[in-house]
Amino acid sequence: MALRIETFDNVRGGNTLYKALTHPHAAAPARKLIASLEECGPVAIVDPHGAASGFGEIFGFGRTQIEAVYVQDIARIGAEALGHRARPVTELPASRARSVFVATFDAERLTGQLAPSLPEAARVLSLDAMRLPEERLTNRRIAPEVRRKSQAARSGSGKPSAARCSATTSSMIFSKGVRGR
Repeated sequence: MALRIETFDNVRGGNTLYKALTHPHAAAPARKLIASLEECGPVAIVDPHGAASGFGEIFGFGRTQIEAVYVQDIARIGAEALGHRARPVTELPASRARSVFVATFDAERLTGQLAPSLPEAARVLSLDAMRLPEERLTNRRIAPEVRRKSQAARSGSGKPSAARCSATTSSMIFSKGVRGR
């Protein structure tokens, strides 16, 4: 069975995302991430670089209730993504999502930029929840504070209960434009 994942693009070059997603040590954290998404729906997916489809091809989204897929690239608006028509990220504030999945690694900067646009009290998750431990990374140019936050996201407890859906160590909570943890 062939997977529909992008490994190379003539314009952008190689895409190594699939290597990060298919690493053997990423499988268990990915299952936890999917369980979190299933528990805390509906989920708005912010897909800045097209990684959500690759993630979906490799792991699937299980029973995740996807509210919509939001993109930044105007060329992708209206295109099919995970069975939805991609919407501009500027429509995110009108979302009814309880969770926002930012489909990228090193998502802290982007989530900070999105903070004023996130649905009130939305739980934010990202691919950082399945990031490999620092000692396994070959490219360690990432700032130490980003690595610490990524490690904290990975060490969050397993499947959240409904009561914990809006507050866990592996997510950032945004309420009325003020970020808390």
